[in-house]
Amino acid sequence: MGSENRTLKPRRAAPSSATLIEDARRNRLLASMQRKALSQFVDAMELVALRPPQVVHLREAPLSHVYFPISGLISLVMPSNGKFVETGIVGAEGFFGLPLLFGVDHCPMTAISQLSGHAMRIQADVFRARFRRDAGLASALDRYGYAFTVMLAQGSVCNSAHSIEQRCARWLLAAHDRVGEGELPLTQAYLAQILGVRRPSVSEVAEKLQRRRLIKYGQGRITILDRGGLEGLACLCYSIIRSEFKRVRLM
Repeated sequence: MGSENRTLKPRRAAPSSATLIEDARRNRLLASMQRKALSQFVDAMELVALRPPQVVHLREAPLSHVYFPISGLISLVMPSNGKFVETGIVGAEGFFGLPLLFGVDHCPMTAISQLSGHAMRIQADVFRARFRRDAGLASALDRYGYAFTVMLAQGSVCNSAHSIEQRCARWLLAAHDRVGEGELPLTQAYLAQILGVRRPSVSEVAEKLQRRRLIKYGQGRITILDRGGLEGLACLCYSIIRSEFKRVRLM
């Protein structure tokens, strides 16, 4: 894993201010800002590419930047028994840099670009100085912090109480909610790593889901064919987490 400054680079052609504002509004948190306030906020931001498996942040390192994804997906992982297990995901509904809201300048989780996309990035010290200036953004960030906490807590319950099949369905649905696309560039090996299980277990589940025509997989991609069927298969944890994000108007 390299440092974030070496792995995430701004897009080469500098986009116009108007283009950056439109890009920023694809993130639900930034879209909550008044246009004038957003314009001032965007002046301090840059658009960066998220390319798997780039490292956005190394665990326990100081938070140097805050990321607001506008597409793609960021995975938050923590070590467990010599391997990394996913604890949460961030898409266009949220941001990475939550500890800064509580006056903490480091994060115990490693953040990795999981699905390709782009994010608006701002320096952590600038974010700290500015985010409370806009009431709409401050409120949205607080609401996101609440919903993200629910995701972490319920995810912990899910990982210890439910079957791999249920957890796999929950993860696929959560990813679909955040990227809005039914085709996910994801290998079974990486999905096994995300779920913290052995690859043969994921292969068995994927075959089962494909036979039921809920998904199809191959060539490093998983495509959701029947979202309703996956929802019926997923554990209650998925609907609990989703309902809280909807309650705070972020999904």
